[in-house]
Amino acid sequence: MKRFSAYVIFLLILIVSVTVWMFFVPVPEEVVVTSEDGLVQVEGVTRESQPFTITENSQIGGEMLENIMYHIEPSEIILDVPVAIRLDASGVSGTPALYRYNEDFMMWEQLKTSSLGDGALELAVDVLGTFALGTSSPLADVGGWRFDEIIEMAPEGTVGYEMVTGISQGEGPVIISKHVNETGGCDGRFLVGAQEEFTALTSESNMIEGFEGTSFTLVDMAKWQIHPERGCAEGEDLKPVK
Repeated sequence: MKRFSAYVIFLLILIVSVTVWMFFVPVPEEVVVTSEDGLVQVEGVTRESQPFTITENSQIGGEMLENIMYHIEPSEIILDVPVAIRLDASGVSGTPALYRYNEDFMMWEQLKTSSLGDGALELAVDVLGTFALGTSSPLADVGGWRFDEIIEMAPEGTVGYEMVTGISQGEGPVIISKHVNETGGCDGRFLVGAQEEFTALTSESNMIEGFEGTSFTLVDMAKWQIHPERGCAEGEDLKPVK
């Protein structure tokens, strides 16, 4: 009987504690945050402990990106609920586009957006970070040269990898090809390792189809997932995920 009474008391204390915790923890709320220049807006659900913030920083955008970057926080987490990013791209010449900076590969990737009319763009994301307005780039549709060569350079113990091709012209930004990327691992299974390493191959080319005679810098890069004590099993090679 005493054990039963103690269990009931413990259960009541637990219920009260959870109720008090839920009362004091801020409830997620719908928030709208606008950049200082009024061109970027973030709308979504967040908690007071993880507010949306937009910080503007100058950059040399080159021929494709505008000269302002927008760093949107929180950027270190995957959001539970995607947020909407809206942009006023009416001042962008050419076909407007939105780019996000890929921290791992140190390149810009063009994102797929929806047009709201009058130069306004919108997209939903569950990962924030650094964004920039720009013009749609044909460079995002070309690339992919030396993945076979890079795979031969995989460090010992590699169990997974991601590869991308980036391309730039002159002093312009490096743009990730939308159609040339590869993920793979042991016998075609991507695994997360205990540590990461990177390999990059850079070259110059003026023989890209549709851009003959124009000089470009090509960057093929791999991000390796390494498990030094394990690696792939005997008889398993590194292959793309099918």
